[in-house]
Amino acid sequence: MISPFTQTLEYLSWQENIGTKTYYKEFIGYANGLGFTQIAAAAVILNTKAGRILYFPYGPVLSETVNPEVQKEFKKWVKQILNDEQCLFARFFLKFF
Repeated sequence: MISPFTQTLEYLSWQENIGTKTYYKEFIGYANGLGFTQIAAAAVILNTKAGRILYFPYGPVLSETVNPEVQKEFKKWVKQILNDEQCLFARFFLKFF
């Protein structure tokens, strides 16, 4: 999968080094008995005057046909982060491969 730099572990490492809280997860789907990444998501927590924001810079990266179970798992993960971090909202820029 080809991802923008802002959706890589290197980018998240840089963000962590400057004190930003980060999250990363790959969601694996299955087709024809083979597993492959259907969603790769890298996110950072932005602190603003209004509150905290869960930000996916140029992501998450999704396959063209995402399994509904994988979608459900991704939504659950995002909701958990929003609750844990007490974020106002999540900002997405979906990229398909």
